Amino acid sequence: MPVDPQTGQALPYPGEPGYDPAMAGPPGAPPAGGPPMPPGPEQVMEAEGQEAGMRVEQIAAMAPQPEKPYSKKAVETLTKEFNEAVESLGGGALPEIVVNLDSEKGAKWNLPLPPELFVPLYALSEALNMLPAPELSEKYAYDAVSLVDDPALRKMSGQLSKMSKDKKLIEVMSQPMGQEPAGDTLPPPQPGAMGEDDEMLAAGLE
Repeated sequence: MPVDPQTGQALPYPGEPGYDPAMAGPPGAPPAGGPPMPPGPEQVMEAEGQEAGMRVEQIAAMAPQPEKPYSKKAVETLTKEFNEAVESLGGGALPEIVVNLDSEKGAKWNLPLPPELFVPLYALSEALNMLPAPELSEKYAYDAVSLVDDPALRKMSGQLSKMSKDKKLIEVMSQPMGQEPAGDTLPPPQPGAMGEDDEMLAAGLE
Protein backbone atom coordinates (compact mmCIF):
# COMPACT_ATOMS: atom_id res chain seq x y z
CA MET A 1 0.00 0.00 0.00
CA PRO A 2 1.38 3.46 -0.85
CA VAL A 3 2.47 5.59 2.10
CA ASP A 4 2.66 9.37 2.49
CA PRO A 5 6.42 10.01 2.77
CA GLN A 6 5.87 13.01 5.05
CA THR A 7 3.29 11.65 7.50
CA GLY A 8 3.82 7.90 7.14
CA GLN A 9 0.06 7.41 6.81
CA ALA A 10 -1.35 4.86 4.40
CA LEU A 11 -2.78 6.30 1.20
CA PRO A 12 -5.71 4.89 -0.81
CA TYR A 13 -5.18 3.32 -4.20
CA PRO A 14 -6.63 5.00 -7.33
CA GLY A 15 -10.40 4.61 -7.40
CA GLU A 16 -10.73 4.22 -3.64
CA PRO A 17 -12.44 6.87 -1.47
CA GLY A 18 -10.07 9.64 -0.49
CA TYR A 19 -7.65 9.09 -3.38
CA ASP A 20 -5.91 12.35 -4.32
CA PRO A 21 -4.24 12.39 -7.80
CA ALA A 22 -1.94 15.17 -6.54
CA MET A 23 -0.29 12.65 -4.24
CA ALA A 24 0.60 10.43 -7.18
CA GLY A 25 4.05 10.71 -8.69
CA PRO A 26 4.85 11.36 -12.35
CA PRO A 27 3.89 8.70 -14.93
CA GLY A 28 6.00 5.60 -14.49
CA ALA A 29 7.08 6.55 -10.96
CA PRO A 30 6.64 4.01 -8.14
CA PRO A 31 3.85 4.60 -5.58
CA ALA A 32 4.70 6.94 -2.72
CA GLY A 33 6.70 5.07 -0.14
CA GLY A 34 7.54 2.29 -2.60
CA PRO A 35 11.04 1.19 -3.64
CA PRO A 36 12.92 3.54 -6.01
CA MET A 37 13.06 2.68 -9.69
CA PRO A 38 16.39 1.18 -10.81
CA PRO A 39 18.49 3.41 -13.07
CA GLY A 40 18.02 2.94 -16.79
CA PRO A 41 20.80 2.25 -19.33
CA GLU A 42 21.12 5.94 -20.21
CA GLN A 43 21.55 6.89 -16.55
CA VAL A 44 24.18 4.18 -16.08
CA MET A 45 26.12 5.34 -19.15
CA GLU A 46 25.91 8.96 -18.02
CA ALA A 47 27.21 8.04 -14.56
CA GLU A 48 30.10 6.06 -16.06
CA GLY A 49 30.95 8.98 -18.33
CA GLN A 50 30.97 11.38 -15.39
CA GLU A 51 33.17 9.00 -13.38
CA ALA A 52 35.65 8.70 -16.27
CA GLY A 53 35.70 12.48 -16.67
CA MET A 54 36.43 12.97 -12.97
CA ARG A 55 39.24 10.42 -13.12
CA VAL A 56 40.77 12.18 -16.12
CA GLU A 57 40.73 15.48 -14.23
CA GLN A 58 42.34 13.90 -11.17
CA ILE A 59 45.16 12.35 -13.21
CA ALA A 60 45.70 15.51 -15.26
CA ALA A 61 46.18 17.44 -12.01
CA MET A 62 49.09 15.12 -11.14
CA ALA A 63 51.19 16.37 -14.08
CA PRO A 64 54.30 17.98 -12.55
CA GLN A 65 55.48 21.53 -13.14
CA PRO A 66 58.74 21.31 -15.15
CA GLU A 67 61.92 22.03 -13.23
CA LYS A 68 63.05 23.89 -16.34
CA PRO A 69 60.82 24.81 -19.28
CA TYR A 70 60.36 21.91 -21.67
CA SER A 71 61.36 22.43 -25.27
CA LYS A 72 58.32 22.13 -27.50
CA LYS A 73 60.33 19.83 -29.74
CA ALA A 74 60.83 17.37 -26.87
CA VAL A 75 57.09 17.40 -26.10
CA GLU A 76 56.20 16.87 -29.75
CA THR A 77 58.73 14.04 -30.10
CA LEU A 78 57.32 12.34 -27.00
CA THR A 79 53.81 12.65 -28.44
CA LYS A 80 54.92 11.10 -31.73
CA GLU A 81 56.68 8.19 -30.04
CA PHE A 82 53.70 7.57 -27.77
CA ASN A 83 51.29 7.39 -30.71
CA GLU A 84 53.57 4.94 -32.52
CA ALA A 85 54.00 2.78 -29.40
CA VAL A 86 50.26 2.62 -28.73
CA GLU A 87 49.62 1.63 -32.35
CA SER A 88 52.21 -1.16 -32.12
CA LEU A 89 50.97 -2.40 -28.73
CA GLY A 90 47.41 -2.95 -29.88
CA GLY A 91 45.75 0.34 -29.00
CA GLY A 92 44.60 1.06 -32.55
CA ALA A 93 41.08 1.77 -31.28
CA LEU A 94 42.34 4.69 -29.20
CA PRO A 95 42.40 8.15 -30.78
CA GLU A 96 45.75 9.56 -31.82
CA ILE A 97 47.08 12.17 -29.42
CA VAL A 98 47.39 15.71 -30.75
CA VAL A 99 48.85 18.40 -28.49
CA ASN A 100 48.41 22.12 -29.00
CA LEU A 101 51.35 24.14 -27.68
CA ASP A 102 50.32 27.48 -29.17
CA SER A 103 49.35 28.99 -25.81
CA GLU A 104 53.07 29.47 -24.99
CA LYS A 105 55.07 31.69 -27.35
CA GLY A 106 58.52 30.69 -28.52
CA ALA A 107 60.20 27.29 -28.48
CA LYS A 108 59.67 26.56 -24.75
CA TRP A 109 56.76 25.09 -22.78
CA ASN A 110 56.85 26.30 -19.18
CA LEU A 111 53.70 24.45 -18.10
CA PRO A 112 52.92 20.86 -17.05
CA LEU A 113 52.54 18.38 -19.88
CA PRO A 114 49.16 18.85 -21.62
CA PRO A 115 46.43 16.52 -20.29
CA GLU A 116 46.03 15.07 -23.79
CA LEU A 117 49.54 13.63 -23.38
CA PHE A 118 50.03 13.17 -19.65
CA VAL A 119 46.82 11.22 -18.96
CA PRO A 120 47.50 8.53 -21.62
CA LEU A 121 51.13 8.31 -20.46
CA TYR A 122 49.90 7.67 -16.93
CA ALA A 123 47.35 5.11 -18.16
CA LEU A 124 50.05 3.24 -20.09
CA SER A 125 52.27 3.10 -17.02
CA GLU A 126 49.37 1.57 -15.07
CA ALA A 127 48.77 -0.98 -17.84
CA LEU A 128 52.45 -1.99 -17.77
CA ASN A 129 52.25 -2.58 -14.03
CA MET A 130 49.44 -5.12 -14.58
CA LEU A 131 51.20 -7.21 -17.22
CA PRO A 132 51.22 -10.98 -16.57
CA ALA A 133 54.95 -10.94 -17.46
CA PRO A 134 56.79 -9.41 -14.46
CA GLU A 135 60.07 -9.16 -16.36
CA LEU A 136 58.45 -6.86 -18.92
CA SER A 137 56.74 -4.79 -16.24
CA GLU A 138 60.09 -4.29 -14.52
CA LYS A 139 61.91 -3.56 -17.79
CA TYR A 140 59.54 -0.86 -19.00
CA ALA A 141 58.04 0.51 -15.78
CA TYR A 142 58.13 4.28 -15.45
CA ASP A 143 56.63 7.03 -13.33
CA ALA A 144 54.84 9.66 -15.42
CA VAL A 145 55.08 12.13 -12.53
CA SER A 146 58.89 12.08 -12.86
CA LEU A 147 58.82 13.66 -16.34
CA VAL A 148 60.02 17.06 -15.15
CA ASP A 149 62.58 18.14 -17.78
CA ASP A 150 63.80 17.59 -21.33
CA PRO A 151 66.24 14.78 -20.46
CA ALA A 152 63.36 12.86 -18.84
CA LEU A 153 61.17 13.43 -21.92
CA ARG A 154 63.94 12.27 -24.26
CA LYS A 155 64.54 9.16 -22.13
CA MET A 156 60.79 8.42 -22.17
CA SER A 157 60.69 8.87 -25.95
CA GLY A 158 63.56 6.39 -26.34
CA GLN A 159 61.82 3.88 -24.08
CA LEU A 160 58.57 4.16 -26.04
CA SER A 161 60.53 3.55 -29.25
CA LYS A 162 61.98 0.36 -27.78
CA MET A 163 58.55 -0.75 -26.58
CA SER A 164 57.05 -0.39 -30.05
CA LYS A 165 59.68 -2.80 -31.41
CA ASP A 166 59.62 -5.38 -28.58
CA LYS A 167 57.83 -8.43 -30.05
CA LYS A 168 57.41 -10.09 -26.66
CA LEU A 169 55.79 -6.98 -25.22
CA ILE A 170 53.54 -6.64 -28.27
CA GLU A 171 52.47 -10.27 -27.85
CA VAL A 172 51.64 -9.84 -24.17
CA MET A 173 49.82 -6.52 -24.65
CA SER A 174 47.77 -8.04 -27.48
CA GLN A 175 46.33 -10.73 -25.21
CA PRO A 176 43.00 -10.22 -23.40
CA MET A 177 43.46 -9.45 -19.71
CA GLY A 178 44.18 -12.60 -17.70
CA GLN A 179 45.19 -14.74 -20.69
CA GLU A 180 48.78 -15.93 -21.01
CA PRO A 181 50.49 -15.84 -24.43
CA ALA A 182 50.40 -19.27 -26.08
CA GLY A 183 53.37 -20.73 -28.00
CA ASP A 184 55.75 -18.73 -30.13
CA THR A 185 53.14 -17.38 -32.54
CA LEU A 186 52.84 -13.62 -32.40
CA PRO A 187 49.22 -12.58 -33.10
CA PRO A 188 48.59 -9.16 -34.59
CA PRO A 189 47.68 -6.45 -32.07
CA GLN A 190 43.95 -6.31 -31.45
CA PRO A 191 42.04 -3.02 -31.10
CA GLY A 192 41.32 -2.22 -27.48
CA ALA A 193 43.96 -4.59 -26.15
CA MET A 194 45.32 -1.91 -23.84
CA GLY A 195 42.34 -2.35 -21.55
CA GLU A 196 38.88 -0.89 -20.98
CA ASP A 197 40.09 1.62 -18.37
CA ASP A 198 42.57 3.10 -20.85
CA GLU A 199 39.84 3.49 -23.47
CA MET A 200 37.58 5.19 -20.91
CA LEU A 201 40.36 7.65 -20.09
CA ALA A 202 40.92 8.37 -23.73
CA ALA A 203 37.20 8.83 -24.25
CA GLY A 204 37.11 11.31 -21.39
CA LEU A 205 39.61 13.49 -23.27
CA GLU A 206 37.46 13.76 -26.40
